[in-house]
Amino acid sequence: MGRRRRRKVIKRVVRVLPKVFPCVLCGRRSVSVNIDKSRGIAIVVCSSCGARGEVEVKPYMSIVDAYGAWTDMVYSGKLNLGEVGGS
Repeated sequence: MGRRRRRKVIKRVVRVLPKVFPCVLCGRRSVSVNIDKSRGIAIVVCSSCGARGEVEVKPYMSIVDAYGAWTDMVYSGKLNLGEVGGS
């Protein structure tokens, strides 16, 4: 008689939230989001094409939520991008 086989341990993969996002205008992966919780805004900046915007955020929102709100504003035309063009 043999002993009972031990059950294989299944590791859970924890997904890490991204820090840099793709730009909806130029397509490069160069959008960074900085949240200023004291003022309640998030500053979204693309380092390649120069697109930037400010999005109002709630205290419970993360940088992914701020990026999503920014892309929604860009697609709906509510965000005035000014002159977009990088060096």
